[in-house]
Amino acid sequence: MHLAGVQSADKDEKKPLDFNGKLDALRYFCAYRERTKKEVREKAIGMDMTEDEWERAIADLQEGGYQDDERYAAAYVTGHFRIKGWGRNKIRHGLQFSGLTDAVIRAAIMNNIDDDEYLQKLDEVLRSKGSERAKTAKERDKLIRFALQRGFEYEVIRQCLNHDS
Repeated sequence: MHLAGVQSADKDEKKPLDFNGKLDALRYFCAYRERTKKEVREKAIGMDMTEDEWERAIADLQEGGYQDDERYAAAYVTGHFRIKGWGRNKIRHGLQFSGLTDAVIRAAIMNNIDDDEYLQKLDEVLRSKGSERAKTAKERDKLIRFALQRGFEYEVIRQCLNHDS
């Protein structure tokens, strides 16, 4: 007999998931936003997947279009460049931290950042910090450090600052 307001002990216990349940959970995890293979693997480990289950699961996720490192890298590059105003170096480091291969990273950066747009974004970043007011060497050095922190290359920064002068 079940009393109102009293929970049954059976409802508090979680049943272990079978392979299909784990696979569904990983599909949901990947459908929420783009994920790297590394992120999916960490999630699978947390679900106590065996190595054989992991191999089957990642193959299924990639075949079904749920997980794709190239697509993740392209979305990361586009978002961090256009929205956050990051340069190539900072984006590259972020993607390396995500566990992507150098080939995937290189292709994503080359295919998703146009050189003219890159210079325009750097100019925008520098102007937001007052590049037109930077007359002294100290002020220019401060701008250079800021742009370097944003991941832009030193030579490109100098070129952009010299073009403004």
